[in-house]
Amino acid sequence: MRKENQGIRDACQISLPRKGSSGMPANLAGYRNGSSGIPGNLAGYPTLSFLVFHFLIYLPLMIQIEDTIVSLDVIERRFMCDLSQCRGACCIEGESGAPLEEGEAEQLRLALPEVWDELKEDAREVIRQQGVSYLDADGDEVTSIVNGRDCVFTRYAPDGTCHCALEQAFREGRTTFMKPISCRLYPVRITQYRRFRAVNLHRWEVCRPAEILGERLGIPAYRFLREPLISKFGTEWYTALEAAAEMVARQSEQK
Repeated sequence: MRKENQGIRDACQISLPRKGSSGMPANLAGYRNGSSGIPGNLAGYPTLSFLVFHFLIYLPLMIQIEDTIVSLDVIERRFMCDLSQCRGACCIEGESGAPLEEGEAEQLRLALPEVWDELKEDAREVIRQQGVSYLDADGDEVTSIVNGRDCVFTRYAPDGTCHCALEQAFREGRTTFMKPISCRLYPVRITQYRRFRAVNLHRWEVCRPAEILGERLGIPAYRFLREPLISKFGTEWYTALEAAAEMVARQSEQK
């Protein structure tokens, strides 16, 4: 999904509770302090050992699983893409292209011949001039875009709905690369810091229909994103996230 910065609830910038805060759940035994795996500026907060993971609990705002700090929005907010309402606007709107991880630009180049004829002519011209990716104002590699808007890999249905040509080719068995992991994970955004990764849920008006549908169906964002979250972090990480979600739900019920 396109890169933008509006309204991000950045886990690493949220104020943390004081050490030994009375807001910590009373029924969680086995806390220890100062885990060597915890970022130095966060050490000393209560930690719970669970399976092979350490949860660093920052109630009511965030949790830690391994080297990731996860905003509770990922667990508590409901989300289910409603393409009939948004028409794929997240592939069009934004400040730059979709963020790319190392090696993904090469994957885009390898998949390009399979989707070339399906791309718009103005998108093909952008690719001819600058390739499938470029460095944005932040110095991050992102997918190329057309006239400051559409990702070059977008295609339009007769009703005006925007689709991803890469994903279509993948689902038809023509390629082995679906699309950038940042697109698959959206609305989750991952920010890499020196000692940890912040996992946040981005919210903006474009995805309001998805929030409404998610609320109606009762689907949390982390469940909607199960497959890409496992692709990014692994099955054990996701199992730990599910356990954390259950714990948070129980704590909410006891309030």
